[in-house]
Amino acid sequence: MTQKETEPLNKDINNHVEIAKHLHVTDEIETKEASPFWRQALGSSPPIIASISSGMLFGYSATLIPELQKPDSDIHVNLEFASWIASAVPLLMSFGCLVGGTIMERYGRKNAHFILCVPKFIGWLTIYLAPNFGILLVGRILGGLSAGLLATLFPTYLGEVSEPKYRGFFLVGPSTALALGILTTHVLGTFLHWRTVALLASVIPLFTVFVLFFVPETPCWLISQNKFNEALDAFRWLRGRSVASKHEFEQMWDKHKETEAQNLDDSFWNKIYSAFKRPEFVKPFLIIFCCFFTMQFSGPYIVAFYSVTILQEILRMSINEYLVMNAIDVLRLVMVIIASVLLRVVKRRVLLLTSGIGTTVSALGLACFLYGQRIFPALMEFSWFSVILLVSYIFFISIGFFVLPWCMAGELYPLDCRGLGSSLNISINFFLFFICVKIAPGLFSSLGMDGTFLFYGSVALIGTIILGIVLPETKNRTLVDIQMQFIKKTDVIRNDI
Repeated sequence: MTQKETEPLNKDINNHVEIAKHLHVTDEIETKEASPFWRQALGSSPPIIASISSGMLFGYSATLIPELQKPDSDIHVNLEFASWIASAVPLLMSFGCLVGGTIMERYGRKNAHFILCVPKFIGWLTIYLAPNFGILLVGRILGGLSAGLLATLFPTYLGEVSEPKYRGFFLVGPSTALALGILTTHVLGTFLHWRTVALLASVIPLFTVFVLFFVPETPCWLISQNKFNEALDAFRWLRGRSVASKHEFEQMWDKHKETEAQNLDDSFWNKIYSAFKRPEFVKPFLIIFCCFFTMQFSGPYIVAFYSVTILQEILRMSINEYLVMNAIDVLRLVMVIIASVLLRVVKRRVLLLTSGIGTTVSALGLACFLYGQRIFPALMEFSWFSVILLVSYIFFISIGFFVLPWCMAGELYPLDCRGLGSSLNISINFFLFFICVKIAPGLFSSLGMDGTFLFYGSVALIGTIILGIVLPETKNRTLVDIQMQFIKKTDVIRNDI
């Protein structure tokens, strides 16, 4: 930068130093102010509310498709069309994630919520009014695209509005809301017409927009735009005026100025090229990829999508499909809520290892028991034991593998490339999601149910070993501290438990 270009910046920094000096006095006086937890809860609510709508998109096909296959349905679908109704959402979410990061970096986290809730509302309304399969699929595509765009935003937004001691709790919010959305649409679909369910679901994006009027933009994004005063006001609104929060704000501002001086060319492709040359980007990218890969190929969504098929195979009897579906939804929701509490008090690595070992033992145990039933038919009398193993599998996978990848996406990346990194990782995640949903029936038919759970358990075991080595401990650490851990060449990525 030339001297002429740096003069305004130097003047601006000098003004900020004076402001910081003034704040030093007031912050020490107000150290005893009440905890800002409830303001952070309000600030975190837009992505959590929006996630309910995304969960309803996931669960909607489970009740929609049987309705469309009834003889008296006004829209009829065959098996091929039905598979596209189910898989369109994760496939479009994968594409949406690639664009979501650019939108939130350019327009801000809050404004991105405003923009991206619109196609989700239109998508649900399109489904409600759909006269044929084509228009119905358009509605699912709009919803999936919007959900993908928003999914990139959620971990970044939540990581930036919450302080370290609450961050894990809030980062699990979207996973909890996702489980709640799946349960909600399944319960509503059990009793109401599918068009009515779509109409009710369209209210959630509107409510998300309403809540956005009461929360500020994230301080991190305002800092990235050199809006010091606005960032300071937003940070105080969310975190209060304690000495610790003041120190964190100063760290964020100093780190931004340092990074800004090193990255003057901010074109999109140059950002990608520059990011992959930086260890503080590449290491989180690989760790988060491993988290999402392990999560998807350990099978949590397959159990959700094919719960009836799996239970029929395990129990060898006819069952009430809707009852089983809703029971599993409730179990998943309870486990994710438990995980949100555990993240508040338990270290991330402890939760990972507990979830990984429990998932591995449960999945491999279920695979061995199902194989044993084929070899020794007398074991069929003890089919209840396989249900216990399945419940154990759902329990352990929900408290760790199901929630930790989203926490890592919101915690590990540096500020200047957080949107880019989250976009890439979450896009890959939903593409893996799409693959898992598509290949599941083939796994069932070629490997059998025992072979399928042997595969899931093996992935869980390998993923646990790798992540146990490379996953950093982020509990109660500031985002700047986490970033510095990846920059220092002498640091070892893992921390002792």
